Amino acid sequence: QGGGALPTEEDLSFDWTVVSFTGKNPPSAPLVFPKLVGWNTSSDEKLKYFAGRAMYEKQIDLGPVKAPCELDLGDVRELANVWVDGQFLGCLWEAPYRVALPVSALGKVVTLRVEVVNTWPNRLIGDAIARKRGAAEPKGKYGVPQWVLDDKPDSGTGIYTWMNWMKGWTADDEPRPAGLLGPVRLLARDCAVSCVRWD
Repeated sequence: QGGGALPTEEDLSFDWTVVSFTGKNPPSAPLVFPKLVGWNTSSDEKLKYFAGRAMYEKQIDLGPVKAPCELDLGDVRELANVWVDGQFLGCLWEAPYRVALPVSALGKVVTLRVEVVNTWPNRLIGDAIARKRGAAEPKGKYGVPQWVLDDKPDSGTGIYTWMNWMKGWTADDEPRPAGLLGPVRLLARDCAVSCVRWD
């Protein structure tokens, strides 16, 4: 097609790097994803049971692209903030996880940054597994862990959360899908009515 438009779409699901993790017991960064996969599928327990924020980054060449296009993140668990070259494009909290790219991004190489935030269940499951394996957690008044009463960030033995209602997520539960799952696509279309933006 003419006018600098993409033929239909371009797959951007490969070669992403998580440059930072923010949360309790985070995995090491940078962490390269040759192909996007859920954190819950990882053999690294720090990633598998992580709950918090992860900043994904990727450079893409929009040099040939001059026509309006949009970024479709595919499946996200659970929320994504999106930037291109430092410009905030929006907070996406439900499907479709899709946002228009600004005209200023077209015709050049740009840096995409996608901050993904998941919810607590995987961290609770990981802590339940630590307790099942026998991680020490001395109890204080009313059965509350002493590390909680002492206002410490964790038990020091691999436990990072505590609830006064402990009949929720267990060591036998499978971790929930988490992270940027994709497929991430660059779509060549007028996305004015299909994109979600929250400022």
